[in-house]
Amino acid sequence: MSESGEYTLQFTGKGGSVKELSSYKELSKINASNAIYCLYTASANGRLSINVKSESKLQLVVFQSDSSGICNEIINGRADVTRNISTPSNQVGLNLVLTPNFLFPLNLKAGQQVIIGLFTEAKKTDFITFTTNFETFDSNFRELSSKGKFIDLREDEFQLGLTLTLRDQETGNPVIANVTIQGMKSLNAVYNGSDFKFPLERSGKIHIEVDAEGYFFVDRDEPVTFNTENEIVIWLEPLGNGKSQKIDQIEFYPGSSEFLKTALPKLVRLKNFLALNAYVKIEIQGHVHSNNPINTMDGQRLSEARAKRIYNYLVESGIDKNRLTTVGYGNTVPVYPKATLPSEEQANRRVEIKVK
Repeated sequence: MSESGEYTLQFTGKGGSVKELSSYKELSKINASNAIYCLYTASANGRLSINVKSESKLQLVVFQSDSSGICNEIINGRADVTRNISTPSNQVGLNLVLTPNFLFPLNLKAGQQVIIGLFTEAKKTDFITFTTNFETFDSNFRELSSKGKFIDLREDEFQLGLTLTLRDQETGNPVIANVTIQGMKSLNAVYNGSDFKFPLERSGKIHIEVDAEGYFFVDRDEPVTFNTENEIVIWLEPLGNGKSQKIDQIEFYPGSSEFLKTALPKLVRLKNFLALNAYVKIEIQGHVHSNNPINTMDGQRLSEARAKRIYNYLVESGIDKNRLTTVGYGNTVPVYPKATLPSEEQANRRVEIKVK
């Protein structure tokens, strides 16, 4: 298939094992008695979204290969697995709105092929509704290189506004990411690219959220000024074993493991990060602040309870519990060992995640 639309497909109902998946360790949780493979060819540069519904519980895998013989690549275990939804559900797919059973859409180049595998344990001849939506990039889109995409929404190239650049912190290369901007009506939207130029309607403050597979997410609040050139460079840190990130704004009631209401947006961000990076395992670390340099039993228990509360939230939100561990550090690893300001004390009361 290469056109957007709705298709009706049917499982054979014969059952058995899908041997071609055995070569992929990351697909060990795919329990398949029935399988359907769909070949999709991109007609232009664009973004592919998928929505699949069935009476049977489904799992979804997207294979991609630079080779023209993608089918043989899958059989031989050499194709790349670019999306993997292993939690069975009656509805799965790819969408900009993330849930446990919907991951980010695919960015494809003209002529590029992917194979979407749909799997179920049910030995039935169930029908599935398979809907594809392919959004081609308009004339404002052009490729910077094999790793970058440029979007210019200005009316002319001399218009002053906002330049936003996304770069890999280690290599300096462009990083293609989903960028959500809020706070200014003309900019409020989700964009996909690595380099952007936006017009500004006024001065003010905007909130920027950046999500890219293989990187820690970034949230920024930035002031921008009308009728001048504003430049923002966001450096994205690649994921790697042992790397960690502080998660700001996940706050608790004093002396409690109960979340403040203001913590919810950042909890959702953490959940979406794990949904986008479906193979990442993390350690959730809890830290507390105390003016007592000795790590008390109460402080230790509180840090453990707070880490566990985040774990429970993520599991209840659909994240596989096997991807999560928790640890409490009490007040043994403060950011500010001799905190005097409220902001320094709050910095010590923090949550961090560590990639395992």
